[in-house]
Amino acid sequence: MRAFNLFAIFAIGFALVACAHNRPMPIKSAPVGIERSVLPIFVTGYSRSEKQVPTRNGFKTVTFTDFRACSAVYVAPHLLATSASVFPMEHVGVTMYDPDSIAILDGTAWLSAKDIPFFDPETGLVLIRTYQAGVPLTLWDGSLTPTDALKRIGHTFRLGPGVFATPSWDVGPATSNDAIDSLFSTTMFRARTDLSLGSCGSAIVRHGGTLVGIINRRIGDNEATIIAPASIRAAIESVEDTK
Repeated sequence: MRAFNLFAIFAIGFALVACAHNRPMPIKSAPVGIERSVLPIFVTGYSRSEKQVPTRNGFKTVTFTDFRACSAVYVAPHLLATSASVFPMEHVGVTMYDPDSIAILDGTAWLSAKDIPFFDPETGLVLIRTYQAGVPLTLWDGSLTPTDALKRIGHTFRLGPGVFATPSWDVGPATSNDAIDSLFSTTMFRARTDLSLGSCGSAIVRHGGTLVGIINRRIGDNEATIIAPASIRAAIESVEDTK
């Protein structure tokens, strides 16, 4: 998604924040009951380039690091689910990536990734295993219609003071494009919702916070493909040590 590639222009200062885990960035206005379930994540350090930047005394060489930011959703105590859109797609799979390149922000504390035990190139689902436990959202296995009231819950990323990106809560309505008898019988579906930088990996939830799916990628104006609970459940069951 082109919107996510905009982060490639930001200076290495932001990338160092994500990698070093040494500058907490508070997240404000968290929806009640969701703040320990939906977290912002950063993937850094897989591509670097140097550019000449003008200064008062001429030019200086600045190193830029290509990276991406996205939301992730706890689907098991030690498993975060997100979209492959946050990873560099020019490579085959994401299991080759060092978990040290993943920074997870929980409020004002940085969490560590243990490994990436699951990646599905067809649905774009990625599971990240964490050392620290989170609060998983319950998967909804019922029906879905375009009239069901859904919400998108995730994070958006804005440039804060200096060149540091500050994640903030991104909550808005969502509408299914498809009528589905059971979400455990389909791997993906489409939904309409506002999309912004960081929307990949955001949770689509029903009232009460049950998880209907997570956003994979944009496919049109305010329209995205959604990874359904059937895919998420199958992924969880394929991974050992999820408790």
